Amino acid sequence: MKKQLFSFVFVMTAASACFLSSDLYAFNGSGSGTPENPYVITTATQLAEVKNDLNAHYKLGADIDLTDWIAANSPTAGWEPIGFSGSNDVAEATPFRGTFDGDGHTISGLWIDRPDNKFIGLFGQISGETTFKNLGIVIPEGKSIKGNENVGAIGGWFTNADATNMTIINNVFVSGKIEGTKAVGALVGLLNWTSATIENTYAAGEIAGYTTGDGIGGLIGSTWGNLMVNLSKSYATNVITSSVTSGSLAGLFGSTSANNAAGINITVSNCVAANPFITGGNNVQRILAYAKSGTQLTFINNYAYVGMLLNGAEEWFGALDNNGGADIEASALIRQSSYATWDFDGVWQMGNSAYQLPVLKTLNLASQPTVNPAYLGGTSINGILLEKLDVQYADGILNILNKTSGSIVKVYSVTGALILSGIKDSYDISSLPNGVYLVKIDNGITKILK
Repeated sequence: MKKQLFSFVFVMTAASACFLSSDLYAFNGSGSGTPENPYVITTATQLAEVKNDLNAHYKLGADIDLTDWIAANSPTAGWEPIGFSGSNDVAEATPFRGTFDGDGHTISGLWIDRPDNKFIGLFGQISGETTFKNLGIVIPEGKSIKGNENVGAIGGWFTNADATNMTIINNVFVSGKIEGTKAVGALVGLLNWTSATIENTYAAGEIAGYTTGDGIGGLIGSTWGNLMVNLSKSYATNVITSSVTSGSLAGLFGSTSANNAAGINITVSNCVAANPFITGGNNVQRILAYAKSGTQLTFINNYAYVGMLLNGAEEWFGALDNNGGADIEASALIRQSSYATWDFDGVWQMGNSAYQLPVLKTLNLASQPTVNPAYLGGTSINGILLEKLDVQYADGILNILNKTSGSIVKVYSVTGALILSGIKDSYDISSLPNGVYLVKIDNGITKILK
């Protein structure tokens, strides 16, 4: 009898412990965490609680500003990504496996400064069949989402045990600066053996690579493994830079690779790379930079801003069906007719205040860009200064009329060769052959015809 009684007491104690643990980490808000009745997040504290149940389903019930929460809880390193183990070892991953519906709301004030850590974003590690939709993410000026490898505003590292599960990202925008060493993108850092459908998205701001600077993209950083990715009806205006001269950088999609490239299937369709320039790296393209030989690539009806400079040079071989995209002028970027296959009834609208490119009509318009990038007549892209240069050429003399003292003037040929560099306001270029030249000062670029 004593033995039976002991066994009974042990079972009851274990059950009680499970109950108490579940109760201790219960979500502090409405909903039950199921697909039919997701947890509803209305405060920054509740957003942080997502890490306590990584298998549940969530929905925003309000715009979330993380400024005060980060200042009070993590003022040095910023936001701790959801599904973040603190380790760079994938064997210790603690991935999020649920779904996240922004329901038309925006998360602002999000910044991270964890340069020694991999798997960095709002979500750090994600696994399984996940969905992220109807969401805006705004990184404050002067801050960034910064990590080591695998960095993206939505998620740093998406992975699966096989390539059959599908990640869905739909109706999402990101604005602000993203930084990392490799596999860095505005939406996604790395898709690792994870197929994905990404549609109706856009990004503005800056993507910066350092140390390695490989797999850097305006929307998607990189993919690894046998998978299928469909990127459609999306665009990027972010400037993309790398501090190193090696690596692959692109306006939309950095790189894709695997041991067996025949198992990779990438489709990019009806997208626009509207980035003003991409600088750094040794493999730079407007749409997709690097794909391992043997990859199944399909490009359909993609465009790229004609004035985009790739390491100082213009793209000469872009087309609708290749990784350069067909040229599109700035004047056409602001016409709805240029986005013929996009849904302007339910998803998109042209312009927001002084911003003239498409924005997502079902998301908070106040949090989306309201100022045009420089090539559309504005002065910045989400705080990144892109001066509209006032340059004059006459009788062999190049004059810069609005140059800031100390700024470096660089003149390039259209093939990207550096012709001259200096800090003066005036240059005698009468000895140069007649033709088109590019004048760059800080982040401002313009053309002159000699």
